[in-house]
Amino acid sequence: MNMPQIYLNKPGVEVLSLDETHIEPILAMMNKEGWYYYDRNELRRYLKLNQDCFVLLKNRNVIGSLFTTNYGNQAWIGNIVVAEEERGKGLATEMLRNVIAYLCEEKHVQN
Repeated sequence: MNMPQIYLNKPGVEVLSLDETHIEPILAMMNKEGWYYYDRNELRRYLKLNQDCFVLLKNRNVIGSLFTTNYGNQAWIGNIVVAEEERGKGLATEMLRNVIAYLCEEKHVQN
């Protein structure tokens, strides 16, 4: 499986595909925001479905996430969260723009 390449023009910040090691930090962040409708099993389900879900890392620490679900030439984007201390820096905006470009170019989602 090819790893999606999502780049941000922010020093020390990277976007990676969601994997098992990211689940606990993402759950902690979501719970801090009051998003209690996700649990480990739900996030693992995303992994098994092989959907394009991403984590935002700063200096290797999880500071955000964005999930997508693909339906042929359409995609749903949601569950965008950024750690409170990292907000206002344009990270989610740039990640969202680059994920949309990835979905259009690589997954043939219609824009």
